[in-house]
Amino acid sequence: MKIVSFSSGLGNQLFQYGFYVNLSRLFPGERVYGYYGKKSLSKHNGLDIGNAFLLDLPPATAFSNLIATGIRVARRIFGLKRWIVHDSIEYNSGYFFDGWWQDVIFCDIDEMRLVFNVACSSEKNLTCARDISNSESVSVHVRRGDYVTSEFSGIYGGICDVKYYVAALEWISQHYRNPTYYVFSDDIEWAKANLPISDAVFVDWNRGKESYMDMYLMSLCDGAVIANSTFSYWGARLGRKDKLVVYPKTWVNPPHVAPNIFPEVWVGL
Repeated sequence: MKIVSFSSGLGNQLFQYGFYVNLSRLFPGERVYGYYGKKSLSKHNGLDIGNAFLLDLPPATAFSNLIATGIRVARRIFGLKRWIVHDSIEYNSGYFFDGWWQDVIFCDIDEMRLVFNVACSSEKNLTCARDISNSESVSVHVRRGDYVTSEFSGIYGGICDVKYYVAALEWISQHYRNPTYYVFSDDIEWAKANLPISDAVFVDWNRGKESYMDMYLMSLCDGAVIANSTFSYWGARLGRKDKLVVYPKTWVNPPHVAPNIFPEVWVGL
């Protein structure tokens, strides 16, 4: 038995799902379960991956939840780490896998077979999707929200500033003749006030359980300027494989270490 823990954030969950897919392939004789703790999924629309994609998540049973809870309690009270694996390739001794798994060895996109759930999309999203497909479209993602709070600003804050977007958009302008920019953000007013774009489509209508539609629309674009966000990352990684992508070379503030997740053809600025 192996159990993969899922946490909040659609981008994080996609990495964790990719790890689950690969773990199932590496251990075909073992059953792999999911653990969906209420506390771990208390932010960012909960288990959003099940809403956003047409896929089968690893099952959770009363027995697998009991085992996962027992292991977590043993870690918290007794400091026992024997059966727990955190972001490591040491699989054999582990039963409970509690990590982010943001590494290319866990991210075979084709093997994940991701299909967006767009059956209940609003007419506004369907129209936007058609416009994106019929233009030289470039998505621009701005992540602020919790990144400007004291909890996360030390790790992620101050990286994707106006200077970064100016440089990224300059690079894009040199590679596209007449790009149409589609801007996505959790702080759309900041984006309108600070991005050096004279004419852009600001996608400001997807909220709550429909937030994943921003990722879907980003995936349709010909090019992308992303923020240091896994949501942003997957919006660029999914869709066209020949997409031109600009990403922040500094992904996290020191002493934190950036994950090795960026395709070689992407441009770091």
